[in-house]
Amino acid sequence: MLRLPFIKKTDPIQESEGFLAICIDPYRVDLIYFKAPEGLPPDLGEVNPSDQKEIDVIYTSSRYISPNDLFESSSKIESTSQTLNAMLEEMADKYSDLPKKVIFGVPSNHCIDLMSVVRYNHPEKSKFTEEELEDLRDQAEKNATFRAQDLLASQKGDMDTDLVRITAAEISLLIDGEKVKDPVGLEGEKLELSWFGSFMEDSYLDYLQKIAKKADLEILAVSSLGYSLYSALQE
Repeated sequence: MLRLPFIKKTDPIQESEGFLAICIDPYRVDLIYFKAPEGLPPDLGEVNPSDQKEIDVIYTSSRYISPNDLFESSSKIESTSQTLNAMLEEMADKYSDLPKKVIFGVPSNHCIDLMSVVRYNHPEKSKFTEEELEDLRDQAEKNATFRAQDLLASQKGDMDTDLVRITAAEISLLIDGEKVKDPVGLEGEKLELSWFGSFMEDSYLDYLQKIAKKADLEILAVSSLGYSLYSALQE
């Protein structure tokens, strides 16, 4: 069984729809075909991990990019597209209703996964407000974004590379050390939020968009494989 990653969608999702999940590393392409589970909400937004639905895999394929494609193609996009298109053609021989929607999984070499823990303190015990919770969420994301940018700068030596957040999740909310689902209206002195975020370079998102276009696919979501693994281990 698999878990659906975070999905952004504006159009209603039909339960009969199929999806592709694709992961691309420097030398290999992995492809999974699955169907939408029953009970999937029509507008997923950013799905809470506890609300993700289990799905059955219909078809899987994995193929290394040919050395000839790697070294003879005019670009990495061309070589990867050739491999992916060959896999899709092979898949079309088995299934007549090939889906056009794809979820890209981003491996760790193209993704920065990190946690951000932030706290809001009252001078004395009192009720937490919606505004305080939103401030905490904003601060958690800002802190994570700055840290991700610093990590990228230490790896590449510059601060000019644009990052895109592709995954965000609240891991836990604590009031005075006790876990709560919704702190608004509850009394306490300290509210603590543990927040997870995944970031990748804007240029890599552009790369995935070009790959999808060449394969005539529609990007439904981009998700961190690191967080997908973490979510699976929590089950």
